[in-house]
Amino acid sequence: MAFLLFPDAEEDINARRRYMVKKGKLPLWLDARREIFARFEAIQSGQLNGFQIPELASLGIDTYQQTLTSLHRIVYEKEHHRLLVYIVAGQRQEFKSLLQRRKLHRTV
Repeated sequence: MAFLLFPDAEEDINARRRYMVKKGKLPLWLDARREIFARFEAIQSGQLNGFQIPELASLGIDTYQQTLTSLHRIVYEKEHHRLLVYIVAGQRQEFKSLLQRRKLHRTV
């Protein structure tokens, strides 16, 4: 299974990197980045299954899943043999606001 980072998710990762480096936490960022990509691999290999997103499930949207790392929340969807990554947010971010600002749609 291959994975695809949508542009918003790529920007999420870049923004998290910039923020953590600016705060002088480069080693923490490097660990967080490894953890994020390890999650992608674990999901792809079937070793890890995410869980529903309550904010979306309450709207009847159940195609998206999430998984948590020590610092981040990853929102993704499995489609055929691909992992589609939509959001890589900090766990301290206001998630409902982020979902309202961001549309989860396919542009592939």
